[in-house]
Amino acid sequence: MTGRLVRDAVDDQPNPMSVRRSPLELILWSLAALVLLTLIVLSTVYIGTYNQHHFTDLYVYLGGGDAWRHGQDLYQTEMATPFAGFLLKFTYPPLAAVLFAALAILPLAVAIGIFTTATLVILFLCIRAVLTRAAPAKLLRRFPVPILALVLTLGAAWLEPVSETISFGQVNILLLGLIVADCLVAKPWWPRGLLIGLAAAIKLTPAAFVLYFVAKKEWKPALTMIGGFLGFGLVGFALAAGDSVSYWFQDFFDTNRVGNLGFSYNQSLRGMVARLGIPANLEGALWVVLCLGVLVLAWLVVRRTRLAGQDLPAMLAVGVFSLLVSPVSWAHHWVWAALALVWGLAMAVRARSWLLGALCLFAIYLFWQAPYHRAPELRDPGQYWDLYNNVIGNAYVWLAIVVLVVMTVWSGRLRPASDRLDAAVAETA
Repeated sequence: MTGRLVRDAVDDQPNPMSVRRSPLELILWSLAALVLLTLIVLSTVYIGTYNQHHFTDLYVYLGGGDAWRHGQDLYQTEMATPFAGFLLKFTYPPLAAVLFAALAILPLAVAIGIFTTATLVILFLCIRAVLTRAAPAKLLRRFPVPILALVLTLGAAWLEPVSETISFGQVNILLLGLIVADCLVAKPWWPRGLLIGLAAAIKLTPAAFVLYFVAKKEWKPALTMIGGFLGFGLVGFALAAGDSVSYWFQDFFDTNRVGNLGFSYNQSLRGMVARLGIPANLEGALWVVLCLGVLVLAWLVVRRTRLAGQDLPAMLAVGVFSLLVSPVSWAHHWVWAALALVWGLAMAVRARSWLLGALCLFAIYLFWQAPYHRAPELRDPGQYWDLYNNVIGNAYVWLAIVVLVVMTVWSGRLRPASDRLDAAVAETA
């Protein structure tokens, strides 16, 4: 009896793998999976060539790995790219170069194939994890979860953040996988928080996920995350001491090392402020105020959802928050949009909400069209956007703020899991 009450109180999803299917159904679904896999591969090949980014960022990662292997100065060496005469410098912590050193040994085509395959597999697994936690039970019984996840992976590949991640050869989805595993795996074999610590040691933005643990007063995972970040950072110091000193005590404080903050491609609050045309001495203050505002919204959402046993939306809220407050969030960093849209669509189906469904479809349109491309690029000091371009050019930022506001209102209606359990017990007394 107690087990049933707990299950009902926390609204767990039934195991979709327990559904029995006939041999004919299994054959048909297997054929469908084969078709979808083929379409995903063809789409990836098309995206990787049509966007003409030619895995530029992966070249830099591999160049960083080579520079470390050969004892070169990691942050002064200019990395070759697919474009003649176009050289870039490594901007990640030294640990990232160490990790890419093994991949850099391989032939370039093999390295690209392994990296892209890993990106797609992790995206599929992340989408599957969201589906099994958010989709209506009736839908999961009717359609095999892997098929649904493949369909959504195919669709997600055409969202601009994902397609740009694929064509640039960016590391975003690999880090996404580390965070999703650390937040959502029920009984991890590793200390919870360790994978996010690793992600933060590779790229600093995931450090925001300490909020996910602190909101529920889960001090052990929070400390594990911080310890993991410091520990992996020390590994970087041990293996690349000089580069580590250069990065953490010099380059870390120079945001201009990654490019002009006012570029339209920088879809963050800091980028938005840089494009407003306000006095330069006020930009920093306004950015801090805006960051504090979204921090309050994110805290309310994460605190309420975690206490209600809703870990998935809590994780998504921190992901959105991290994109907004990071000084630099290039458009391809917004891969969190793929998971947020899957969750939003699932919630719209469960609640039979046309309004939420319409908001999700509008968001899909935005992430497909990437309207910031229509705004003029700001390349010289003193340039800024007018009102119209500040609306369309900051579309990702505006949408993220709206999502956090909506989630704040929604989460305010949730009841803590302990209250629901007490109510369920009282009803049977």
